[in-house]
Amino acid sequence: MSSNAGVTFEEVGLPVLGDPDEPLPETVRAILGVYPEDDQDILLLASDEKCETHGYRTTDGGISWEETDVRRWHVNADGSEVGRVDMTEPGCTALTVVPLRDSPQNAKVLCSDGTVVGTNDDGGEWTVLGELAGAADMTFTSLRDGLAVRRGNACEVEVMDTADAAGSWDSISCVLEETDLEPESIAQRGDRVFVQVGGDLYRSDDGGHEWYKADEPVEE
Repeated sequence: MSSNAGVTFEEVGLPVLGDPDEPLPETVRAILGVYPEDDQDILLLASDEKCETHGYRTTDGGISWEETDVRRWHVNADGSEVGRVDMTEPGCTALTVVPLRDSPQNAKVLCSDGTVVGTNDDGGEWTVLGELAGAADMTFTSLRDGLAVRRGNACEVEVMDTADAAGSWDSISCVLEETDLEPESIAQRGDRVFVQVGGDLYRSDDGGHEWYKADEPVEE
């Protein structure tokens, strides 16, 4: 976890309900979602050896965990279902699901073929909203406004934006023109945006237009 905009990271322990010497005990086979309130209070969704989803909470930065009910949108271990309470099938293999903070019954799913689908009734119905070829991840700050990272043609790690709920996308910046690494994820809070490329993290402080390695100190 980082508390300084990605400049440095500290390791957070996983929920160890089995053998503490095992790096991934049987109770935690895959991490499905991490939801930090601060550097001590963290909610986590994980899949066990039976592909069943469990929620955990720590209030001491990962030293100890308790199993809890975590009703957050997430993708199951094989990408076939997404959900917040009951799991539903979005009609594709899901790469990521993006909830809307102020409207929890709404969510958008990025499919492995680049199609974006959405629901406004907790997954009762899914509607095709648009598509973005090569997209690896996306994030939305409102019902209509979002960013995505993809492997492009002229730019191998390209950031795109939409103002019409994924109906159309425009390129706004190039994180890396050439790289052997794959874009993995994108996250946004205000004007600060993060993109993960392989094991490297990049930061933008102007909404995704200019990029720096995240381990460079933040200028306040």
